Amino acid sequence: MHRDDGSVLFVYSAYGLAVAGSRKGIAHVPAKSLQFYKVLSADAAWPNEEGDFLKALDRDWYIYVIN
Repeated sequence: MHRDDGSVLFVYSAYGLAVAGSRKGIAHVPAKSLQFYKVLSADAAWPNEEGDFLKALDRDWYIYVIN
């Protein structure tokens, strides 16, 4: 999915990865678009609250969870 902010999300939803309406996957997020997400440290737990969350992988690539 290509978002208006320039991010590209690759959604994974097979075999229970998308639980209770949340979406998970890998995203390419340009630096200018990071302001639209909450960036977590690599060792932080994924929050249960609503929001768009990222954990860095490499450069502009992230693991994301949207609750």
